[in-house]
Amino acid sequence: MKFLAVCCVFLLTSGCPSTAKPSTRAVSDQQLLDISKSLNAADVNRMVLELDLQAVTTAGNFTDLSFRPLFSGDPSVIFTMPTYLAAYNLYSGNYDLDVTVAEDVTAAEILEQTAFLDAIMSTSVMQQAHQFLANQGLVSSDVVVFQQFLSDLWFTQYARYVAGVEASSGFEHVFRGEIYNGTVQGMHSWSRMYIEEQDGDMNYLGYIRIADAGTNIILEMPLDFYGATKAADQVVLGASPELEIALATICFLARPNGDCPLQAADGAAYTLTTYPWNYQGVDYMGSAHAVFV
Repeated sequence: MKFLAVCCVFLLTSGCPSTAKPSTRAVSDQQLLDISKSLNAADVNRMVLELDLQAVTTAGNFTDLSFRPLFSGDPSVIFTMPTYLAAYNLYSGNYDLDVTVAEDVTAAEILEQTAFLDAIMSTSVMQQAHQFLANQGLVSSDVVVFQQFLSDLWFTQYARYVAGVEASSGFEHVFRGEIYNGTVQGMHSWSRMYIEEQDGDMNYLGYIRIADAGTNIILEMPLDFYGATKAADQVVLGASPELEIALATICFLARPNGDCPLQAADGAAYTLTTYPWNYQGVDYMGSAHAVFV
């Protein structure tokens, strides 16, 4: 039985929604390394996870080679923490997995979005990320304006695969996961995977590659989710939702459509790739995930 105890930090797309400012200067690789190291160190809500990795497999192999769950421990305590609980409330009952079905965004859902943003903005991680982006001239220094920018970037509904059908958003894609034509789209947040595995809706099949980068563990694996599949999904395990949002937003603005160099609190290097989704002339969060280099 192969177990791995990890304390790791997530990473997690390009262009700027209308509330962002154009950059007044280029953000250097060193600046990205420095801010990501600082944010990783500030992530007091990260989790130490017990993982049962079991079998090595290959991309696109949907044969179940690992008969036990991936998460061998019980990290459910995370959902007593404000930012995880706010994310969980958004996961529950708000999104149609089928990315061809238009979303009905209710007043209750908008309140949950606001509660999530309020929760993450109360953390040192997001406050440091905001200060960094404001210093670079990428966003407004006004907290209210910045939070509206985050709302637009992550929660604006747009058409992804069917013209005119507003059925997707950055948060839904990256955190919640979507299904299109029998394939899994997005789903790069470990806390969501944990919930789905506990509910019996995600079946861990084995892993393709694993990168041990200090306190970070990047896992690549085929995915079976509600009977839909994905040949290879990348996820970094253990990070808080605020760190996922912070690093993805920084990379969205500083390194759109490319590799964004980051480092963990101990200096271990890793990379995040971000993509925009342009809808009606505005770029929103399309996807964001770790890459193997």
